[in-house]
Amino acid sequence: PGRDLALRVSLYADDVIIFANPVKEEIDTLMSIIHDFGLASGLKVNLQKSSVAAIRCDQINLQQVLQSFGGQQARFPLRCLGLPVTISRLRIVHLQFILDRIRARLGWKGRLLTIAGRRVLVRSVLSALSTFALTVLKVPKKLLAEVDKIRRRLLWAQDEAISGGKCKVSWPEVCTPIDNGGLGISNLQRFSRALRLRWLWLSWLTPNRPWVGMQLPCDQGDRELFNASTTVTLGDGKTASFWDSSWAGAGTLKMEFPELHKHSKRKNRTVHAALHDDTWVTDLAHGQTQQLWPEVIRLNRWLISKNISLSDQEQDTIKWKHTASGSFSTSSAYNCQFQRDAQD
Repeated sequence: PGRDLALRVSLYADDVIIFANPVKEEIDTLMSIIHDFGLASGLKVNLQKSSVAAIRCDQINLQQVLQSFGGQQARFPLRCLGLPVTISRLRIVHLQFILDRIRARLGWKGRLLTIAGRRVLVRSVLSALSTFALTVLKVPKKLLAEVDKIRRRLLWAQDEAISGGKCKVSWPEVCTPIDNGGLGISNLQRFSRALRLRWLWLSWLTPNRPWVGMQLPCDQGDRELFNASTTVTLGDGKTASFWDSSWAGAGTLKMEFPELHKHSKRKNRTVHAALHDDTWVTDLAHGQTQQLWPEVIRLNRWLISKNISLSDQEQDTIKWKHTASGSFSTSSAYNCQFQRDAQD
């Protein structure tokens, strides 16, 4: 109980992934259902293009379990819809195909282009080839460094070996928007972060999506940027995070009361859950409460002064600060990271 699979089938166009238990009776029943579906609809499975990959089945006789399958057995890591799938930590070797695809665009082309033409090629082609993977995965930093080496080589050295003397402008300056004095080539570290923020935006607006509740490819830095770039208006308080969401006016309670947040045992409570019977106070770690009393009193007085009133008839709403419409966009999420540098 509580550990059931939230997602057993993933369907995209005519590609299907089915998660099944390594039990012969279950596989036999599954294949029988697929066979009957083919007879009824005419959409039959091509077993020559189908494969099965085992997840932690070392002590199981897979030949016996998969007697009715008829397809080939694959091993992790494997590719699905153009992305690597692995049951271990994602490594740069799993993404080598992206580097190979980018390198394939080099060669004689650089010698026939001016530096302005090479800049367009870097911006429009080389920088775009990794976008799909960056949207879905938290890729290793080493991959981004390798892509930067390829882009820098084409821009400054054509197809020759790159050296510091050939680089006319520092690479961080090159990877700065034109409005900020750069050449407008994307900073992959910040661009990938802007792409990942859409996961947090969609999980708030459409909580019924099948992947909501699963682990997202977002790190703590992504979440801090998202919280700093959004404003939350309370309704029922059942979506906004008590500590992390910007519902308290300027900033988050996590930033205003860092010691209380540090000692809270339940940092993921919603505003509704935290305010109910002052649960945020009982969440504080035992043995630490006495030294935290000044901060507890200060936060309690602040909450009273706000006269917070939750309404069960309305849902919490969120607004993106960096667009006039209040809706998230990747370009605004990318540009705001440079605006923060200018402010600092």
